[in-house]
Amino acid sequence: MRRWLLLLFLATIAIDWPLLPFNARATDALFIVAAIAILTKARWLWPSFTALDLAVAGYITGSVIAVLFSPDPRAGAIELVRHAYLAAIYVVIVVAVKQGLAPTVATGLALSGAVLAVLGVVALPIQAMLGVGTDRIGPVTSLPYLGETLRLRAFTATPALLACVLTVSVPFVVLHPAIAASRARSWLAGFVMAVATVMTFSHSIAGSAVSAVTVSWHRLRAQPAGRMAAAAAVVVIVLGFNFAATVSIRSVGDSSLRDRSIYQYAVDAGRAEIAGVNVEYETMSYFRLKQVAWDAFTSRPLTGVGLDRFHVITEAALKEGRLTAPYRLIDPHSTVMGRLAETGLAGGVTLIIFWIVIARETRQVLAQHRQHAWIATAAAAALLGTLVNTMNADVMNFRFAWVALGLVRGLRGGD
Repeated sequence: MRRWLLLLFLATIAIDWPLLPFNARATDALFIVAAIAILTKARWLWPSFTALDLAVAGYITGSVIAVLFSPDPRAGAIELVRHAYLAAIYVVIVVAVKQGLAPTVATGLALSGAVLAVLGVVALPIQAMLGVGTDRIGPVTSLPYLGETLRLRAFTATPALLACVLTVSVPFVVLHPAIAASRARSWLAGFVMAVATVMTFSHSIAGSAVSAVTVSWHRLRAQPAGRMAAAAAVVVIVLGFNFAATVSIRSVGDSSLRDRSIYQYAVDAGRAEIAGVNVEYETMSYFRLKQVAWDAFTSRPLTGVGLDRFHVITEAALKEGRLTAPYRLIDPHSTVMGRLAETGLAGGVTLIIFWIVIARETRQVLAQHRQHAWIATAAAAALLGTLVNTMNADVMNFRFAWVALGLVRGLRGGD
């Protein structure tokens, strides 16, 4: 029963339904049931804490400090409860792995993206051709250069979130024994996941590309040219999507080509002369949010403006003309910059230490684990891709990211 409850929780972990108070969803109710089943079977001994455990505690402590010095402690306290909930997911996954459920966790992470990818790849073309569908599967969004575009969301909160889910899920799908045992299944799974990722038209495609190439790196060991091409492609994708999150080019010089699409992501227009060529551009919201976050951090560098109070500074930025109305109440969309803005150095330093420890512990798991080598490799690829997505997403709020962390901790060993 534990195994099936855990699998059901993980398979539904990214589904944004129904909208419940405190940002809860149906999957959270499944987690509670699964957690009870797992924890009642646990052997309770005095734990031996690892560096990753201490890093999690440090991260939470940084949030606590920000709440204590916040102008609105109540708002921060609610967010702190959410942080504690994510840490609880981490703990339950660690216990589950120690109970021999590592393959179940890995399978669940594979299903978390694969089910949505298959649903989207099948449903979105039907929606595009017949007009039969829902925004919960594929909303139409106006994008720079592309104009009106049907994007895959597949019952997640946003297309960008789906891309982040696939960043974590793809390595577990590709390396899963049920897929890797057949060349045909491997190609089919890779194709479906790749198509679903591209159809999100999200900046988080960059993280998905990194995780996919990382998990394929060993397979390319006999093809040095293939490795170089894959690495070069990933660099181009990461740089390209992050440039696209900074500015959109409207026109270059006297060229008749001009991007005339209307989209909400632009917050103001500008003009620059580069090597004698006049370039018209618009500043993208992702970049402006980082600027707003940095200014908030420098105004209160030690403890920040307060946990979960980023909306206060975006409201002020709107009044100053730095943001447009759609971004009046918006999240930071950047893990590090948002953390610095809300929690200052107290939270920023603990976040950076956290990720350094994650890298170190993941490396140790890769070096020492033989029984579940494919799971360790998939977790490492998923976390590396997630790290790339920190530039334009608040990844520390993702349930599935904490599941991957719990998986690494469980494989690392210790009581």
